[in-house]
Amino acid sequence: MSAHDPGLWADHLRSVAGRSAGADDETWRPCRAFAAWRRKLTSESDVGDVTGIDERLWLGLAQGKAAHTLEEVLSSSEDDSVAPLVRFDESVALEVWTERELSGLHALDRVSRSLGSDAGRRRALGCARWHVANTQPDNATNRPWATHVFLRLWRLEDLPEARLYAETLLHNCQALLGAPDPLSAEILLDSAEALQEEASGERSP
Repeated sequence: MSAHDPGLWADHLRSVAGRSAGADDETWRPCRAFAAWRRKLTSESDVGDVTGIDERLWLGLAQGKAAHTLEEVLSSSEDDSVAPLVRFDESVALEVWTERELSGLHALDRVSRSLGSDAGRRRALGCARWHVANTQPDNATNRPWATHVFLRLWRLEDLPEARLYAETLLHNCQALLGAPDPLSAEILLDSAEALQEEASGERSP
């Protein structure tokens, strides 16, 4: 697909997600804060312990209380800083850190759109630029977090490496089973919704 049209990409991601077997209760176990957003759960008791910046952003988004966490992200750097959300800690496995970074990037973009925060969206694009330059998209668990953010970076800055990053995320989540696992499918559907909102000029609810 060569078009930059976010609506076309939204259709494509939904089509890929549709190959999955579908979500069940076990689907959400690895990322219960993301589940809170997708399943519209608002109680912290539904999520359990929330620690990383990604989980706090997802839970805040689900509860409509993400402004404080967004401010925390923005206060840690310039809003257009080309930098990760959280500095790499060598005591954490690279794969774990990368997944939390990309999940956090995905959540940051969704929070920023829901709040109408241009500063948040600039910070998300700066984080995406950093990851394109510094991390491999398979340095995680083959989940396609933030695919829509990398596609937007490609569209806005005509950066082909960002499109390749997004396409690699999309490919990797299908490599094992020939289709996305159920959690990856939900991530793709969320990215598709973000792209569709972008195409129609809407804000997240």
